[in-house]
Amino acid sequence: GAGLSGSQELAAATWVVVEDVTPDDPLLAGLRETLDAGEAAALAIAARIHADLVLIDDLRGRQTARGMGLEIKGTLGVLVSAKRAGLVDAIGPLLDALVAREFWIADDLRARLLAELGE
Repeated sequence: GAGLSGSQELAAATWVVVEDVTPDDPLLAGLRETLDAGEAAALAIAARIHADLVLIDDLRGRQTARGMGLEIKGTLGVLVSAKRAGLVDAIGPLLDALVAREFWIADDLRARLLAELGE
């Protein structure tokens, strides 16, 4: 994501560790049969490092991660957790910003989340 919003901050963050996956990784090859390259690499790395959590939104990727025994959370889960922890005042405006950038969320799910969080 070089050049994208937040990319410089992310590159400078000392808590971020960049992991590589080799193209000849057998797990990666198997995951690539059903997943896009990004999701396949993320899950292969998560399995290799025994990750506590995988951030993933792709439905097929989420299903595969669960099948691998990995704990998952998506963008909406991160936003809900942030709201509950008091890190953000409201997720409604954040959802609007995501949708403006082509993030898809069903209207009924959006309404349920906002109601659940008192927004």
